Amino acid sequence: FFRFFRPPAIIFGVYGLGYQQGIIDYSRDPDKKQDELLTTILAGVGCYRRDGVRTSTEGSWENKNKATAVAASAAATIAKGRIENGTRSEADGSTNNSAANGAGGNEETTYERERQFRRVGLVGERITGVARKFVEQELQKVISDRMKIFPKDIVDDENKLYRTLLKDDEFRLWAHAKQRMDGKWKYHLVTSEIPNAFVSELLPQRIFVTTRMLEQFVQTDDEMALVLGHELSHLILGHVSNSNTLGTFLRTVEVLLLSLDPTEGVLSLGFMSLLAGSRAALLAANSRDAEAEADALGIKLAAMGCYNTRAAAEVFDRMHKHDTESGEAKAEEAMSSSGSILSFLDSHPPTEERYEYLIKASEEENAERYSTTNCGGMRQIFREMLKREKEEEKDEGK
Repeated sequence: FFRFFRPPAIIFGVYGLGYQQGIIDYSRDPDKKQDELLTTILAGVGCYRRDGVRTSTEGSWENKNKATAVAASAAATIAKGRIENGTRSEADGSTNNSAANGAGGNEETTYERERQFRRVGLVGERITGVARKFVEQELQKVISDRMKIFPKDIVDDENKLYRTLLKDDEFRLWAHAKQRMDGKWKYHLVTSEIPNAFVSELLPQRIFVTTRMLEQFVQTDDEMALVLGHELSHLILGHVSNSNTLGTFLRTVEVLLLSLDPTEGVLSLGFMSLLAGSRAALLAANSRDAEAEADALGIKLAAMGCYNTRAAAEVFDRMHKHDTESGEAKAEEAMSSSGSILSFLDSHPPTEERYEYLIKASEEENAERYSTTNCGGMRQIFREMLKREKEEEKDEGK
């Protein structure tokens, strides 16, 4: 009897101790722990130097005139070759840790980095703002709908109402989403040869975009908005937490089954292959569903942010063509040379079906749909984009 229950007890005991120690370490020095986590995350996309990261904080780009002034100032500074190592811009609240951010000091490349940094910050701030507002609206809608059907004694008692709502799956979904979205966000441009864009629950309220993702795939603000909207959708819908939980559970089951092998290891050899294959299949099925949900919400967020979703979908067609042309041999070679480093295409297979879905979805989810609420009319969007284009041409002239 004890032989069968001892392994599970040991497993959960070790897990509990590790979890508790992690909380203790974080509470002792949260800044140090966050710094360690950031180092781990950056290493995951092939960035091993902090001077290869540019960071802006939410609120830095609220004033469009200030943003334009910052870009113009940066262009002038670059032209004069006065980008200093480790300086901090008071105008935009961003950190510039190296002259070329890993680009070798080339002025043209450095200016391109400035443009990329501005794109990530501007679009990131707009999309996170839209996503936060959407989550708040959905949460409020759930509460209002439930209050209409709950008995009066529950509605009139705040404690009873809260306890009752906690039993509601939809309420918990949007309440947790609000917790994830609340706070001041940071936007990181990471110098890396691995194309990727992602959010991580290890470090909340942060968006990471690699330079390679912008150079190879993302060409416009519209495309950036769709990619970031997709990533935020994973966070909002709890896909990251669900995937981690499922993966941990399946690995725990594997360990338990292997530890209970009555043949002292003979059956374990067959079990290992079977269980690993089953775990991969279950995670893949879960991932496909998650990607479909994130596509649907992601394009909605991009539309609510007043971006051209039809044009934005082209980034998935571009990734699909690249993935198809590169072939399996090239993918395997990249994986073998990068170890555990994954690109955006590894975790988000850009199938043709996904591109076709986004094109069709853009017929309904577009800026025109929100012209009376978020976007203030298509003409205003046109004027803003035209103004932005003229500002960029002016910056390039300097």
